Amino acid sequence: MKIRNLFEKVSIICFVLTLVASIGFVGFVEKSEAKTVKIGSIYSLSGPGSEVNILMQRGVAMCKDWINAKGGITVKGEKYLIEIVSEDDKASAEGAVTAATKLVQGDKLKLILGQTTPFLVEATASVTEPNKVCYFASTHDTLSNEYPFTVSAYFAYATPKPILYDYLKKTYPKVKRVAITEIDEPSVMRAANAARAELKKRGMEDVGGQKYPFGAQDYYPILNKVLTLKPDAIDMNMEFPQGAATLVKQARELGFKGPILGNSPWDPVFVRDAIGKKEYATDFIFPTFEPKSAAALLPPITSEVVKLWTATYKITFDIAALRGWDPLWTLVQSIEAAQSFEPSDVIKAFEKMGTIKTSVGTAKVGGLKTFGINHMVATPCPLSRIQNGNVEFIGFFQPNIP
Repeated sequence: MKIRNLFEKVSIICFVLTLVASIGFVGFVEKSEAKTVKIGSIYSLSGPGSEVNILMQRGVAMCKDWINAKGGITVKGEKYLIEIVSEDDKASAEGAVTAATKLVQGDKLKLILGQTTPFLVEATASVTEPNKVCYFASTHDTLSNEYPFTVSAYFAYATPKPILYDYLKKTYPKVKRVAITEIDEPSVMRAANAARAELKKRGMEDVGGQKYPFGAQDYYPILNKVLTLKPDAIDMNMEFPQGAATLVKQARELGFKGPILGNSPWDPVFVRDAIGKKEYATDFIFPTFEPKSAAALLPPITSEVVKLWTATYKITFDIAALRGWDPLWTLVQSIEAAQSFEPSDVIKAFEKMGTIKTSVGTAKVGGLKTFGINHMVATPCPLSRIQNGNVEFIGFFQPNIP
């Protein structure tokens, strides 16, 4: 009987403790339940360049999940989980305006991110700026005081030029004459002009080059004219990944053996494979990295992002994903620095940060002297070379964007 009474008392105590714990647990969940903040995202999910933009959008989604898994955004002691509202600009200025208008006026969003193509960024900003909406573009290379609510979350297209030409002069000291090819498009022309300035600084000769229309696939006519200039090296500036590979391949087929520089962060494995022959896939230098060859020099956060990408999407990592990750992460850091979701507060906080975390390490916040406004994230710039069919990682370099 005593044992039975003791058992009943223990059972009652256990029941009471379980009940108290359950009430406490339920109360804790209700108290700590996160709110939601909606952030707009605009990329070209269809149309020219969509294959790259889709990778960027996946980078946004992956960063969102990563931040939410850590508890979301903390503002004034409250937690906010991120919800991404995605729109497709269809690779047209009209589409970008339509997408931005829907997010700003339809969904009433105050925070938007996305896009790297200059005319699409400017089209988006034509809606966000007059509505005083905070816009963190993946890349924006025409920052000015006319865009007080627009930030470039990645360095500008011309930024890698000093790094590329420092490497060219050191590694290929016999190179004196450089030809420049460029798509007839304002952002590419700005990058090409930056190349000319770097050549002049180093006492190298700009022998001329060729402009060609956007979307070209046959580079033989362009290269035949370029090769009559007898260059030691070619700077192709910017292209889509397949276009870059085709240009290199065709230049080699025509007998050009000198180094070729590129200005876009293409996936080096894709480009190497698209070039094809080992003897063609050589002496090609551009601002990128491939996780395997760069493993020993990758910052911890970059390694984490690569692993997340592989686990999430089950496909080979592509550096384009970082152009989606960084706009969201830098925006979130700015929100937390401001302790506010109001665009003017977020922008002011960003301008004062000095440094900010990115997917490839700590970056400087700058641009005041260069653009007249302190709205550029000077992300560490990777550099790789495709040499004899292999991808070689050179290292990360800190861009100077005062």
